[in-house]
Amino acid sequence: MTAAAQALSVSHSAISQAIKSLETQLSCNLFVREGRSVRLSNEGKRYYKQVGPALETIVHATEELMAGDASHQLTLNMVNSLVLHWWLPRVDNFQTALPKIDVRISNLTGHINLAAQHIDVALIHGQPEDWKNETIEFLADDTLVLVHRPDVAGQSVQQLLDTLPPIYITNPRRQNDWRTWCKHHHVPLPKQHNTLTFDATIQGLQAVTLGLGILVTHYHFIQNDVEAGLLAFSGDPVSNEDFGYYLAVNPHRADNENVLATRHWLKQAFIPAF
Repeated sequence: MTAAAQALSVSHSAISQAIKSLETQLSCNLFVREGRSVRLSNEGKRYYKQVGPALETIVHATEELMAGDASHQLTLNMVNSLVLHWWLPRVDNFQTALPKIDVRISNLTGHINLAAQHIDVALIHGQPEDWKNETIEFLADDTLVLVHRPDVAGQSVQQLLDTLPPIYITNPRRQNDWRTWCKHHHVPLPKQHNTLTFDATIQGLQAVTLGLGILVTHYHFIQNDVEAGLLAFSGDPVSNEDFGYYLAVNPHRADNENVLATRHWLKQAFIPAF
């Protein structure tokens, strides 16, 4: 109740009176009072489930009208690794193509409700089943490559595996990268002895840049560095069946001019790696 009062900039008693008035009108208790705390009753849960979507629609319609058609703000959500490795190298290109759009980057993870969390567009690196409540469209396969410094590019894959220590990432989303790549190339998984292990891909890539080892990672993350000659990769690119790249759009904003333009740019920019 206190949090609701603060969010609406009204008093605690005003919230209590509004709820009491609504319960009187509906002739049922929406909340169960337990000492100083409250929880939704079964009737309250059912009522919220039915009216919640309508209230969200009203909120979004009101916000759009208050912002005006000239508003060019847009919230784009993606995991931090995509921001660092894919989005930032392309910001200039986006701003050149769509100079009037003011993009706000969000890094929410897990189960996201785009409408409820006011996200216009989400660039997803993951699995479709994680987004069953959203309408998503396929962008590109996730492609794994063995990345290393350019000065060792002349060596064979086996020579690289024999002479350079493998770098591992402990993030659960990265745990199968080495195994998937090695299985495709019919080579044994490198032993994790005297190797470097990091929590995040960005740390592993920095270690590769310093010549500390080799790493199996996502081509889209290193594409710019490869094209600039800062990094190189060896062996065949391998399709990662565990993950892919997808696009989701807030259904309440799907017809917005800026959302449509951003969606089109993302589909053009996120072309398949190979």
